[in-house]
Amino acid sequence: MPHTLVQPRNTVDWIGKWREKQELDKLVVFCDSNTRYLAQPLAESVGALCLEVPAGEENKSIQQAERLWKELRNANAARDSGWINVGGGMVCDLGGFVASNYQRGIPMLHVPTTLLAQVDAALGGKTAVNLGPWKNQVGTFYLPSAVLLDAAMLKGLSAEEVRNGKAEMFKHGLIEDIGVIDYLEKLAPDALPGMGWVRRAADVKMYWAGVDPHEKNYRKILNTGHTVAHALEAWYLDQGQAIAHGQALWAGLMAEGWIAVQAGLVTEDGALEWMLDIPRFVTKRKWPKTSEWLPWMAGDKKNKSGRIGFSLPTYPGNCRTELLFSPQEVGILLRKFDLNTWLN
Repeated sequence: MPHTLVQPRNTVDWIGKWREKQELDKLVVFCDSNTRYLAQPLAESVGALCLEVPAGEENKSIQQAERLWKELRNANAARDSGWINVGGGMVCDLGGFVASNYQRGIPMLHVPTTLLAQVDAALGGKTAVNLGPWKNQVGTFYLPSAVLLDAAMLKGLSAEEVRNGKAEMFKHGLIEDIGVIDYLEKLAPDALPGMGWVRRAADVKMYWAGVDPHEKNYRKILNTGHTVAHALEAWYLDQGQAIAHGQALWAGLMAEGWIAVQAGLVTEDGALEWMLDIPRFVTKRKWPKTSEWLPWMAGDKKNKSGRIGFSLPTYPGNCRTELLFSPQEVGILLRKFDLNTWLN
């Protein structure tokens, strides 16, 4: 495993022991405006400075990172200072990026507060900031000392946040552990899954991140659904809006299931086994036309030599990686596809 997954009995006590073991002089808790209510009490309990950014993907930026580095410098933080991210995917991405670069890296913990972060975003050691609407264009691979899966942090999640997190759980089931999908099918869409199943889904991410920590080959299986999802997120950000990553991923899994069928990688009946499960997790909206978000695939990090990179499911529990299509080929594969038809 690239780092430790912990289900602490008492998060404050665990952080205190980590601080002692790491011989840390200062602790800094980082959050956004959505998770201040969890982060501030934690910071007070462990004797930490609390730093905050406004919530929203548009704030996962180099400008916010620079501001945070300056605040660390003003607080005389050094290499014996510990950094603790308390939040969802945006906080873990941005906070991890800040910690990985400040004085060439300071010790870090993730305390994810959303289901999506507990099963995916906080795991694997990726950090990033966006470049305008382009997702995760600047980043590092930097491992936290541990990721703390605290059930108490998930209390109070909205119904949509629960459905968002289930998108990554569903993806992990689709690429490897079909039992996770079977479990989700039995739950109401808004019901929070048991922590045993959260850990089971998280273990899929931890395995692939462990065998390929710098995403040279095998880890790319975790990108299933994300080529389309990131294109949708970029389109929405460019419109001055934002769409939750989980909602974009549900749409991405649907669209990439269609691509897999059209490319002959999976039968239509095989794909429908999972595609027909997706709409009940998706918040109803008017989706953009395929022609509107398709061009945003050009900026995807998986692309090579002008060809668009995908990891596509071949049947539930299996996936093929590093599939490359020209933009023209992708346009043909998606010619008769419409998100509004499949998701509403």
